[in-house]
Amino acid sequence: MPLAKHETEIDETYEDDRVGFWMTVAETDPVEPIRIFVPYSTLEQLDPSQPRDLQAAAKIFAANRERIENAAGTKYDKEGVSDEKYQGRPILIVSSDDLP
Repeated sequence: MPLAKHETEIDETYEDDRVGFWMTVAETDPVEPIRIFVPYSTLEQLDPSQPRDLQAAAKIFAANRERIENAAGTKYDKEGVSDEKYQGRPILIVSSDDLP
């Protein structure tokens, strides 16, 4: 099943070295949230002209969110989720190798 956007009050979070946001497994009841993480190093590769700081990471993420969501969906369909958990929920990490 594909992943879908998951709207929450807090859209994304910026942690030590990664951006995190939620998506859900489409057409599931009850909703199955998946935590998606994108390392800052992946964002830096998307736009190397930006400085390496939190503001640049936020800007790059916002400009490439749809691309990142699509890559997360593709990776989920091919590989599923990681063995790790975040707040008891499955996670998926989008790396530069996952982006077209």
